[in-house]
Amino acid sequence: MTQLEINGLTIRRLQLINTIVTEMCKGSRIEDIVEVVHRELREMIAFDRIGIAMIDRDRDDLDVTVLKTQGEVHLPIGHLNPTGDPRLQSVIWRGESFICGDLKKFLERHPESDSARRLTLEGMHSNMALPLVVGTEVLGYMSMSSRQPEAFTEEHGQILQEISGHVAVAAEKARLISQLSEGNRRLEQANRELQEANQLKAEFLKKVGEEVERQTEQLGRAGERERRLLRIANAVNASLDLNNVFHVAVQELRDLIPFDRASITLVDETGQNLRFAALEPPEREILGKDATIPLRGTSLGEAILSGRTVLRTDLSQEPRRAEEDLLFSAGIRSCLFTPLVLRGSAIGTFNLSSVRPNAYGQGEAVYIDQVAQNITHAVANARAYEEIQRLKEELHRENVYLKDELSTEHHFFEIVGTHPQLTHALRDAERVALTDATVLIRGETGTGKELIARAIHRLSSRRDRALIKVNCAALPETLIASELFGHEKGAFTGAVARKLGRFELAEGGTIFLDEIGDLPAEIQVKVLRVLQEREFERVGGTQTLKADVRIIAATNRDLEALVASGSFRQDLYYRLNVFPVTLPPLRERPDDIRELAMHFVRKYARRQNKRITRISHRSMNLLQTYHWSGNVRELENLIERAVILCEGDTLSIDERWLHPPSGSVPPGEFKSIEEMEQYCRDLQKRFFQNLLQTTRGRVYGPKGAASILGLKPTTLQGKLKRLGL
Repeated sequence: MTQLEINGLTIRRLQLINTIVTEMCKGSRIEDIVEVVHRELREMIAFDRIGIAMIDRDRDDLDVTVLKTQGEVHLPIGHLNPTGDPRLQSVIWRGESFICGDLKKFLERHPESDSARRLTLEGMHSNMALPLVVGTEVLGYMSMSSRQPEAFTEEHGQILQEISGHVAVAAEKARLISQLSEGNRRLEQANRELQEANQLKAEFLKKVGEEVERQTEQLGRAGERERRLLRIANAVNASLDLNNVFHVAVQELRDLIPFDRASITLVDETGQNLRFAALEPPEREILGKDATIPLRGTSLGEAILSGRTVLRTDLSQEPRRAEEDLLFSAGIRSCLFTPLVLRGSAIGTFNLSSVRPNAYGQGEAVYIDQVAQNITHAVANARAYEEIQRLKEELHRENVYLKDELSTEHHFFEIVGTHPQLTHALRDAERVALTDATVLIRGETGTGKELIARAIHRLSSRRDRALIKVNCAALPETLIASELFGHEKGAFTGAVARKLGRFELAEGGTIFLDEIGDLPAEIQVKVLRVLQEREFERVGGTQTLKADVRIIAATNRDLEALVASGSFRQDLYYRLNVFPVTLPPLRERPDDIRELAMHFVRKYARRQNKRITRISHRSMNLLQTYHWSGNVRELENLIERAVILCEGDTLSIDERWLHPPSGSVPPGEFKSIEEMEQYCRDLQKRFFQNLLQTTRGRVYGPKGAASILGLKPTTLQGKLKRLGL
């Protein structure tokens, strides 16, 4: 709570006491006093019920005399409570306040408390009771209850203690008036006490007047600040241009808070530096619009990394950091650097500086923090608008193509990408899925061969039965026959029971033989028999078993070369190659890298409980120009590592992660002229893709790709057309 709010609360409390005393002076009944307290005090304390009970001396009970509430009543006017009720003992016997944050828990400890039980029946969860004391005599108590737990604090108790004395006087006066038959003694005593109350009133009125006069100017300034904040907020809602919002903020602050410089800095794509996004004055010789400020070792960076405002009161008297030396040389003496915090992460700073020392204190820091919140929304709006425009352009370019691919996307939802070679492979897989034909999926490691196999199985008539996966390269030669075809008990050492093989487990379904090129020669014969005759025997068995199994095989090896060398059976090759599906490597589909990368970011961000919304432009350029030897699997692993290390909402890739492993074959070592020409074509394509991303697809004009390369636009258009761009 700010000092201004505390002062306002004090004034309100004094005004309330003044109102109550005024009502007392009018000779109001205790019911009128309670009505005033109920009406005025609800603005300061959240409560749902207020009541007053007075001690009945004849019966030693507490008589509920006044009640103000809404809803069902179980503790009504006229109800008598014993003074020994656990909830009221400290109030009546010792004259102490009672605060209970949870009536149900209190009732569990004191089930004999009739008043607590009745309050809970009315739906109340918390309660505060204060003694009504006149002089040293406890006349009764004032009770306030709330349907919210923990509604009352010690501070509320202090406020009510100031009020309860006046309420006690009013209650006593009302009781004396209603009991004139008891004699004039009490009436005279009440009149004396009332005179004392009037004296207190006069003293309070004097203090209130002094306090109001002292605070009027400050409250006026506070109101003006709120109005200016509202105008800045309206500017944020009315404009998507950050500079327009900054200009409005500067104009509203100029005669309110002293400053000679104002600026907005934003964290750049590397996440290591700050760059200026807006300046006032706009032209500067020191720390101008092209300046870069590192996060480490600077006060601006401290505001970003800590998420808290950094205040420098006098640069001539304090140790200075890098940017502060430059500001000091320009005549600046005091600075205020406030972070722009978006979704828990600082994205930049809003800064004020003055040639006067001690120009800013905590009051200014608190107010500028509120201004910074509006600036943050303006930055977020501007970024969102830029992203929407980029996505809009991208969607416009891809709309026709995506419409043609909707059916493929629906069936192959796990496979991300729109490259023509990939789409062609998916269409082939979709067609063959409806048959029982044997499928051979070919492609480099990490291109998604298993995903294609799983999709074919899901689309086939065998989808209700099992898909059994076998990695032929991962099984030892001594066990691969047993794993595929099973074995009988005693077939070899360790075969203590019959074991079903993978072909039996896949009965009626599909078996996926990954890395089929690594099958040993003797196992190739057995698999060929399953393909030809649909039968096999377990290891050590003599019974011929039938196999109703669809076979999908996959390999990243050159089977034709293996056949030529004699390490792979030619007849098995022809049996497997009934319907080949070839998946392109990731380096041949760079246009899919952005979509794939964002897919993996969302996947692993959910697992890590992080909110990551974008990949930095620099990192995306690195991903789209890298030669992915490990294909999609390598990309996925890289994204997972980056998500684990990411601390904000923007993912960054360390360029060192993309260096090829030592000992890898340089891409310049080719086996044929065709291979070399294809590599050169791919290299050119990636170069032009990267350039077009930098120019946002612009070919013509002073900032277009043709101007950057020094080519005629028509010449560049021809090159792009030949490369399929």
